[in-house]
Amino acid sequence: MKDTSQRNPSRLPEHLDNLCQWTQANERLASEQLIPLLAWNKVSWDSFKDSFPAADAQCLVAVWLLRALSENVDVDRALGDRVQRLQLALLGQLIAADAPLRWCLPEWCEQLDRLCFHWQGWYPTLGRLGERFLARTDDLLGVLESGSSEASLAAMRDFNRRADRELDRAATLARRIRESELGQQSVSNAHREVVTYLNNHLAGCSLPEPVYEFVIGSIQPALQYYLINDERELWSTWTENLSDLIGCLRPVKTEEQWQRFHQNSALFVARLSTAKPPHNCIFEHYHQFVTDVTICVDRLRAGDRPEMIIAPPLFDRRRSSKPLDAQEPRAQDLEPHGFECGDWLAYRTEYEGVLRCQFLLQPPGSHELLFVNREGHRVLTAPVGRILDCLESGEARRMLPVQAYSTALNTAAARLEYVHSELACQRRVAEQLEQQRLARAERLREARERDRKKRKAADRAERVKALQEETQRIKREQAAFERHRAAAEQALAEQRLSSALTEVEALTIGSWAELRLNDVESVKCELVMLLQSTGKYVFHNHLGRPVVTLLREQLAQMLVAGHAVFFQPALGFDNRLERIVQGQRRPGREAGRR
Repeated sequence: MKDTSQRNPSRLPEHLDNLCQWTQANERLASEQLIPLLAWNKVSWDSFKDSFPAADAQCLVAVWLLRALSENVDVDRALGDRVQRLQLALLGQLIAADAPLRWCLPEWCEQLDRLCFHWQGWYPTLGRLGERFLARTDDLLGVLESGSSEASLAAMRDFNRRADRELDRAATLARRIRESELGQQSVSNAHREVVTYLNNHLAGCSLPEPVYEFVIGSIQPALQYYLINDERELWSTWTENLSDLIGCLRPVKTEEQWQRFHQNSALFVARLSTAKPPHNCIFEHYHQFVTDVTICVDRLRAGDRPEMIIAPPLFDRRRSSKPLDAQEPRAQDLEPHGFECGDWLAYRTEYEGVLRCQFLLQPPGSHELLFVNREGHRVLTAPVGRILDCLESGEARRMLPVQAYSTALNTAAARLEYVHSELACQRRVAEQLEQQRLARAERLREARERDRKKRKAADRAERVKALQEETQRIKREQAAFERHRAAAEQALAEQRLSSALTEVEALTIGSWAELRLNDVESVKCELVMLLQSTGKYVFHNHLGRPVVTLLREQLAQMLVAGHAVFFQPALGFDNRLERIVQGQRRPGREAGRR
């Protein structure tokens, strides 16, 4: 069985703990108190709490699990009492203290699922194996009723191991039946194909009687063997030899055929002599066949006509032996049945009761379905239409591959999760209502506090208003004072800038200035050029190298900022020294020019 269920062992204990905390109900009930609940029509959370207000929720989940298990177990009526014993035996273990974790252990789930699977394949007319199966079932139930979880798990392992071995032997027997059915069909198809080939190529041809008997007795079975075992090369070899044999021994030939006969007959006889005999053919018989063919060829080459018979057509005895209803199936037999190998079917019979069997196969070319029981014996062979009619009328039904315990566990867990979600939702609603009540009380307190503050603030309203008016008046006076001061400062700045522009315009070529071009040091430089059109002033240092070129406005702004100091042109020591040096250099240059 393939395990497709998904279990989470941690969810059941978590939900049960939450329910125990929320309801404050943790009383453990005895098994005798819970047994009547298994027969109730419906067991809900409300009805359980009405009957047992202080009972632990784990008891209710155990009842849900066992009720779902009885609904999912599809067994014969003869096992009904044993199913009830299994329920009662499991009930005591499911309400134990550590049961929630044990319920979802993969080992427990697997063993109980396999146990239910083996039970569903049993029915009363299985014979000795069925009786031994019942004896082992009773022994297992005795161990389960003892209450020991370890011993119960070990007993289920042993029971399932023996049942699995029985199913393995049954599967081997069923496989042999399947291979036998398919083998018979393969033999029938090969026989039909060989008969068709011989009727197309051999029937109506003239052959010596010994040669014909060898073809029918040895070559025909060999051709069937080659088809069954898919030996196409040997099939092609002997069909070619048979075609050449028929053409070579034909007594009536055209002139062209006689020419080819005289040319190729000796090669054909030699090829037959060296060829490997057909499958399962005695060598002496094959040697005699070659000898008969050689004698016939020699007589034909000598112009003599040997005694021959006309090969009659062959009939497919296998097909003619089938009943008429198999050759002409009903319309329902051609409909798809939907069974796959291994599918279970419960089929009601007149004398044996309900057969629980598995679909094995539908032989190729057949309209019958073959079913075997859990021992691997063929118990039912019926046409497709008959099975479909029984399924429609209720005489037969498909047995779904349900994992009984895992499905029951999922059902109980789903119901518990639903109850858990409902109670959690109720708790959330109650918490929300309490939060809303607290929020309303807080809002009322805040409203009262606001009213008190308003009454307290009402006495100071006039004083605050007068103070605010006085503050606004002072702010207006300060703003007016600031505007007057800003206007005065702006006028002073414009006056200073105008005075600075006047002072800059008074500069002449040769005036010196001390300019602060960066934040670190000032530079002394001489005004060497004044561009009236652009308003630019060019300054050089005392060596005559350019220092900076500034606009009139820039110089005025530097003068206002204190970054420039101008000196009136005067012949200082540095200028006199330059004049002396330049005066000494000029006569030397004039002499050089001369």
